Amino acid sequence: MPDRYKFTKKYGWNLTAYFFYHVIDLCIPQRKIVRGFNRLFKFELNRSTLHNLKIRTAEYYAETKQQIMERIVLGSLLHIDETRANIKGQSAFVWVLTSHKEVVYILSESREGEIAHKLLAGFKGVLVSDFYTAYDSINCPQQKCLIHLMRDLNDDILNNPFDDQLKQIVTDFGGLLKPMVETVDRFGLKKYFLKKHMVHAERFYRALERTDYQSEAAVKCKERFERNRDKLFTFLKYDGVPWNNNNAEHAINLRTAVISTDFTDKDNEINEIVTYCIFTQKVKGKS
Repeated sequence: MPDRYKFTKKYGWNLTAYFFYHVIDLCIPQRKIVRGFNRLFKFELNRSTLHNLKIRTAEYYAETKQQIMERIVLGSLLHIDETRANIKGQSAFVWVLTSHKEVVYILSESREGEIAHKLLAGFKGVLVSDFYTAYDSINCPQQKCLIHLMRDLNDDILNNPFDDQLKQIVTDFGGLLKPMVETVDRFGLKKYFLKKHMVHAERFYRALERTDYQSEAAVKCKERFERNRDKLFTFLKYDGVPWNNNNAEHAINLRTAVISTDFTDKDNEINEIVTYCIFTQKVKGKS
């Protein structure tokens, strides 16, 4: 550890690590942590003291944050997701970028597509995401989350219970996806075993093209499949590419719990830097 980061004051790295464990991992409000520390250890902590500890910790991990971001963007696989957050009554958005080993969180004021493009500049691997249209124009192979798609299709069926044409599309897609998932369960995400399903995917699309659907819901469903044709079955062509976006959703749920309306924007910025490192260690199984 560089000398400039060694604490020379009353509270050192052990207390800081214990504090962040409560904030980030246990999601305990800061004021409760202060009260507990002061009561148990006879400290005289206040919010100002903890804020100074957080600033020093963020400075120490800033380089690590940048290294994690660079490794993710230079990787062969990336999951991305975003969700709304509330910071002191102001609407904001949390973006998560994660591989199988690292994770990055970005707090932004909006959900504009240019943010995603800026974050993913230079990425050439496979991008796994939901159906947010901002991702569509990113120039790289993409895999859309098929769990999201199945949820949407089920909702369409519930909203159109007497639409036989829509039911047929959904039934055919379910029949197409089921053996693919069974292959993944048996052999893992291996291109060698999955590529055989490409012929069935092409057959599904040929049947879709030949059918003249009349109902509005069925037509929209067909258009959605056609629009995402090159993004639904990418996982059949690569090793290690999931057919869902569970990694990003799990990470985004953790980050949403960490954000507190009691924190300032600067507090959340500091929390993000430390969360990068903590959750990256969790993904690697080291904490």
